[in-house]
Amino acid sequence: MKNAGMVAVRITPDLEMVMVATPDHFLQYGFPQTPADLAGHPCIAYQFADGSLYQWELWQEGKSIKHRPQGQWVFSDSYMEAAAAKMGLGLAYVPEELVSDELERGSLIQVLKPYSHRLAGQYIYYPHRNVSPALRVVIDALKL
Repeated sequence: MKNAGMVAVRITPDLEMVMVATPDHFLQYGFPQTPADLAGHPCIAYQFADGSLYQWELWQEGKSIKHRPQGQWVFSDSYMEAAAAKMGLGLAYVPEELVSDELERGSLIQVLKPYSHRLAGQYIYYPHRNVSPALRVVIDALKL
């Protein structure tokens, strides 16, 4: 828990999640208009180390909702999820930075943008401004 005496340094930007698939996917399954429409789409899932699946965190009318992705593809790596989406294997919910080039080219299309989740960036916290030279090197290397 941080307190008033702690110093915070941002080390990662906010992470925008995007729901993407190929144009061919949407030709076959249609464009989802609401999160409920995802039930009709094969989705690519992310599996945590404990074996559980990431339930897609979405926002609908100001409330957090979850979608359990259904499909035959499950990966424990977001890069693999993005690669599977690029190959046309289903709809993926991945960090935007992994697919920004494909979105720009149109080889992937983003859907349900108003429902997507933004994950807060990460910070490193330390107790005071007088830090050791070694910690200062780490902080300077990590900060944005």
